Amino acid sequence: MSWQIAQLGAYTVSSPANMSLVQCTILGSMLLAAWLLGNLFIYRRLSKSTFYVSCLLLSLNTLAFIAFLGTVLDIHYVSAQTNQAIFITPGVSQDKLNTVVDDKSSNNKLFTLERNLDVANATYLSSPSLLVKTMPNANKIMVLGDGLSPYQWQSLFASQPRWGNIHTSSIAVAFTPGNKTVGLVDMSWKKQLTLGETLTISGAIQTPNTRVVADNNDVMKYSLQLLSPSGDVQQELMLEAGQVFNLNTQPRTAGQWLYKLQLIERGNEQNILELSDIAVFVEKPSGLRLAIWQSSPSFETKHLKDWVGAAGSQVTVVTQVSQDAYLRQTYNQPETAADDHSGEGFYNKQALDKTDILLIDGRGFIRLSADELTRLQKAVQDGLGLLIFADNDLASSNLNTDPPKENSLRIPTIQTDEQAADELAIDYADEYIVPNNNANSSQLLSVSALRFNDEKGDILLKAINQRTLVKRIKNGLGQVALTLLPRTYVWKLNETQEDYTYLWHYLFKKIARNTQQNKWQNEQQNQLTLVHTLVNACLISHNDIFDLVEPHALIERVNNQTLIQRSLFLNQRPEQPAWWCAHYWPESSGWHRIYTAKTHAAEQAKKQLTSSVTEQYRYVYPSDAWPSWQQSIKHLASTEVAASASDITVNTDYSPLHKGWFYGLLLLLLTLLWIARRLL
Repeated sequence: MSWQIAQLGAYTVSSPANMSLVQCTILGSMLLAAWLLGNLFIYRRLSKSTFYVSCLLLSLNTLAFIAFLGTVLDIHYVSAQTNQAIFITPGVSQDKLNTVVDDKSSNNKLFTLERNLDVANATYLSSPSLLVKTMPNANKIMVLGDGLSPYQWQSLFASQPRWGNIHTSSIAVAFTPGNKTVGLVDMSWKKQLTLGETLTISGAIQTPNTRVVADNNDVMKYSLQLLSPSGDVQQELMLEAGQVFNLNTQPRTAGQWLYKLQLIERGNEQNILELSDIAVFVEKPSGLRLAIWQSSPSFETKHLKDWVGAAGSQVTVVTQVSQDAYLRQTYNQPETAADDHSGEGFYNKQALDKTDILLIDGRGFIRLSADELTRLQKAVQDGLGLLIFADNDLASSNLNTDPPKENSLRIPTIQTDEQAADELAIDYADEYIVPNNNANSSQLLSVSALRFNDEKGDILLKAINQRTLVKRIKNGLGQVALTLLPRTYVWKLNETQEDYTYLWHYLFKKIARNTQQNKWQNEQQNQLTLVHTLVNACLISHNDIFDLVEPHALIERVNNQTLIQRSLFLNQRPEQPAWWCAHYWPESSGWHRIYTAKTHAAEQAKKQLTSSVTEQYRYVYPSDAWPSWQQSIKHLASTEVAASASDITVNTDYSPLHKGWFYGLLLLLLTLLWIARRLL
């Protein structure tokens, strides 16, 4: 241990090492006394000499004393070094780049993360995590340009724990953003849909930091177009700089689809500012188990039976042909299911438990006995979906009395209104759809001469004039819905099959029992999956059969020419036993299919693959996709890290001063004093 005596600029003067304070005090007193006595002796000896000679000798003695102190005390040169790692990213301004490149400071090192970014004297790093090996003594990180993505910041801090994390950085971080580009940012859309859902796309328009004036206005104006997979313009919005937008469309068929968003500068339609892909996987609903109970045959249920049966789903139809006689028909049913529908009368409990949705007309519903109603109510509370076709018999029944006597299923009440019969274009009430006010006759549907009495329940369908057409009320785990549309099959007859398919997929999705046991978690709506970035995939399983020791999944790139396949190892989350997760780094862009398997071998898994295997399609974007969105994400992440970072930690270097100079000076001064004594 040593005691600091003085700080002279960049030099520190300290007591000799391992000397106590008392010893330092005694030594200092002795040296000071020796200097004073020496000066007194010289002054008395030269009292008769000239003033200049006395001053010269006293100065030599003082310098000799200082040189002696230099040989005894510890003197260090203190230097503060800032070892700065500078990341040059795309978007850096040329002036800032020239300033950094021209800086010849030996403690600054330049790095790039892009091979095609040509910067003089810069070292290319494939990942920010390699900085700790290339420059381990870095105490400050400066980022210029667009910045680093959240994933890149995480990998950087993970490589050196003493630097902290992205939320509390213990290393100094500075970020100088480049100019913002014109484009689409803050994008969000569901990347996995079930047929019957609406694709809603939201985002905002980003503009540069500098103000741009067009047509004598303070803001730029743009045209944003949503293009279908075939290239047709489905929707167009006129927007201003910084404005938030919402676009909506209805995928009509299942599959992997690439919509596009095209941003054009108004007044200069040839200037396409951005053209980016909106990837959406639309899957068919899971196999439906449909049951129909009708008081008489109808074209509506006949076409529904044919449409559902053509998709391979199980269908059971019971039609009352007389007071005590029923006609039972089954489609796509296994032979073992015959016992579930044997006997006369309404469906038994076993049959209802194996049904996802039950369709029944109003007259057939009010003819159910008390026991049959109780059985139906219990099945609905356990998850069965019930859809009732409203008719005059239902409207005039005691279900509409106040208070209701037999409305234990909480069915929405209706009333007869002869003026209500009409043909209307429909709107999907809980889905944001642009209304089609110019619908032609083939797009209209007949509406019964009935109206809903109250506001209870969720509106599933309504007309363009806001008239409610289908209502739903939740009852336990199930749903009870009432429809005023008696003849939707005309859409099939009028060659609008896609509209018919979409309508009933939508209604079944909203009403039927949820029977899906295994499901891949959907991708987050506001995140972008890029090549060579970490991707998480989690399978949510509520099926005990899947509870294996080592369940596996496979992921393959979907391409017409090549098939790239790899295994994924699913690990069960201890805190969420139903979740099985894996992570991977996609190596190529395009569509990827991920599905479950119970074997390592891809060929064996392919042979075992059936329609019941859980699968999902995901789209991987190239690294240069959505440039403005990526830039905004990097700007935000880099700004937050810089704001949470600590002040710069300076590396202080203590270099001991070489004492040979003091010994030489001391010897010279003592020699001069000896010569002066001999001469004087």
